[in-house]
Amino acid sequence: MKPDSTLLLKRNEISALLNIEECMQAVEQAFKLYAEGKTATPGVLGIPAVDGGFHIKAGMLELDRTYFACKTNANFPQNMKRFGLPLIQGVIVLCDGENGYPLALMDSMETTIIRTGAATGVAAKYLARTDARVATRRGGGGNCL
Repeated sequence: MKPDSTLLLKRNEISALLNIEECMQAVEQAFKLYAEGKTATPGVLGIPAVDGGFHIKAGMLELDRTYFACKTNANFPQNMKRFGLPLIQGVIVLCDGENGYPLALMDSMETTIIRTGAATGVAAKYLARTDARVATRRGGGGNCL
């Protein structure tokens, strides 16, 4: 199957399409498939840069078809003060895992935010005590506990 073109999605478009409930279901399914050995081991790469760095996270998932996704985020703590830019910014490339065709190029911010929340929700679902009624969040960004 040859796609018509690569879909380009901006942050506001992703926000309108993605909700936490669907994201939690997708994250839970991906964790389950990984635990069952039905996905490739994700790849992670970090590259330091002056005043920041880049991190690249990639993986493949077989659903109705095979998908490859790669997220490249830049993390520059002084961005707001120096340039008026966000601390983290980047893109996600989604490809057909069977032929490599780039299906979508997306702003990564909204997906990163909601995926982080979804993974936290799934972890709480399985790791919290059955009688727990309060969740405490400590820290921020990558330092949430």
